Amino acid sequence: MLTHVTNRLPSLHLTASKDPLREQFQYVQIKTFDQPGTYGPAGIYATATDAHTLVYCNLADHLAGLENVPGPEIFIKADQYKKLTGPKVYFLDFAQPGQVISRDKQGQQLDAVPYLTADQGPRYPQWPDILPTSEPEPTGLIGIHPEKIGKICDVMNAGALIFELRGPARAIMAQYLNQEEHGTGKALIMPIYLSGAWEQDREQATEKAAKAYQKAKVRKERTEGKTA
Repeated sequence: MLTHVTNRLPSLHLTASKDPLREQFQYVQIKTFDQPGTYGPAGIYATATDAHTLVYCNLADHLAGLENVPGPEIFIKADQYKKLTGPKVYFLDFAQPGQVISRDKQGQQLDAVPYLTADQGPRYPQWPDILPTSEPEPTGLIGIHPEKIGKICDVMNAGALIFELRGPARAIMAQYLNQEEHGTGKALIMPIYLSGAWEQDREQATEKAAKAYQKAKVRKERTEGKTA
């Protein structure tokens, strides 16, 4: 039984393709690795790709239990996998052939999701073969908030973008790949220096808002006292 739980299952279904001509990319793959590799330690991994982006995770990082997992791989349609990402999902039980049962902390069933076995499912890419094996450039640690990337992509949605990372203390620059067709507009994303920066920023913002509210309240009380 796995006991290390960090959060709910990632929304891998958002990465899967919706292209009807690429059926193999419309699934989330659940694959068992008996040995460590470029993907990380041995374990049971979930993966989704649309042939342009790929996201994978070790299920042991997100679930308290995995029972009767069939091997070596199974496939779940992306729209069905979505049902497994709910905040109440704590265990996944594969005891029922052809179905994965999601359960809460008390073991109560939440959903029953169908899956295909390796011989029934699509021909899925051997994604570990394309993972980078070289060490990253020694430029230090840099972090990028995913919401900031999403905002830039929403604004500059005319064409493909290039993101330039020039160092841990420099902003990330985004510009169009084809500037002749889409223009020379550019965007900057400020880096995050510490792993806990998002939480610290949120706490600081909350503290500032509370102080500002208190000051405004005091000013209002003083004003009302003068006019009374």
